[in-house]
Amino acid sequence: MHQFSRLFKKTNIGTMELKNRICLGEIAPQAKFIGGDVTRQSVDFYTARARGGCGLVMVGGVMVDLTGVGGMNWCLIDDDKYIPAFAYLAKAVHEASPDVKVGVQIHHLGRQMYKDSLNAYAFMNPVAPSPIKIGAGTVPHELTTEEVEHMVDQFVEAAVRVQKAGYDCVQVHGAHGYLVSSFMSPFSNKRTDKYGGSLENNARFACEIVRGIKERCGKDFPVLMKINGDDFVDAKEQITPEYAKALAPFLEEAGVDELHVSAGQYDALLPAV
Repeated sequence: MHQFSRLFKKTNIGTMELKNRICLGEIAPQAKFIGGDVTRQSVDFYTARARGGCGLVMVGGVMVDLTGVGGMNWCLIDDDKYIPAFAYLAKAVHEASPDVKVGVQIHHLGRQMYKDSLNAYAFMNPVAPSPIKIGAGTVPHELTTEEVEHMVDQFVEAAVRVQKAGYDCVQVHGAHGYLVSSFMSPFSNKRTDKYGGSLENNARFACEIVRGIKERCGKDFPVLMKINGDDFVDAKEQITPEYAKALAPFLEEAGVDELHVSAGQYDALLPAV
C-alpha cells in the first residue's frame, strides 16, 4: 500500500474538506418515468457507496433543461418541484456516512442528444453552439445569443436548487462533447458572436456559468467542472492538451474550485472515458 499513502489522507476542494481522496465519480441517477424524480434504487446505490468509505459521492448527470434530456429516465433539476426528492437523496447519503460529502453534476446533452433513442422525448431536438451534427444524429438548432444567455441562467438556477437541497458542492459537466464542452471546443463551436471565434470567447459560456453560481450560491460553495483534456476527433481544430491548458486559467479566474480532466466525445476516434 506504499504507493497509495496519500489516498486516505484528508484534502480540500475550495472550502470543502474531504476525509480521503476517494471519489465516486458521477453516475447518472435513474428517474421515474412519471415525474422525473430520482428512484429509490438510485438512493440505495449512492448510500451504499457512502457506507463503503468514499470521501465524495457525486450524483450526475442531472439535466438543467428539458432540451438537454436524452430520455424519460433522465433526472431533471430545472424546477423547484425536484428539490424535495434531491434533498431526500442528500439526507440519505449524509446519514449513511456523516463525514461524507455529496454533490450533484449538472448537465445538458447538447448536440449529442439522440431524439430517436429509447424512451426519448420525440418532440425534442438537440441544441448546440453551431449546427454541426454527430454521426447519425440530427442537425442541432444553433442557439441564438439570447438563448445561450438563458441557458447560462438554467445552469445557475440548477446549482441554486442543488445547494437548497443540502448538497456540499456542484459539478458542471463540461466534457465529452456535451453542451458546455461543445462551446469550449473549436471542433463544434463555429460562432461569430461573443460565445465563439476565439479561445476566450469559447470559454465564455462555461465561465459565465461558474461566475453565476458563485454569485448566487456564495464564493464558499464549491464549484467543480469536468472538462476534456483532448477531444480525440479527426479534425485539425479541437481540444488538445495544449488547448485545455490554455482554457484552464479562464475557468480558474471565473472561480472554479476543481477541474476534473477527462477526454473523448461521441465523434471521437476513442470512446469517452
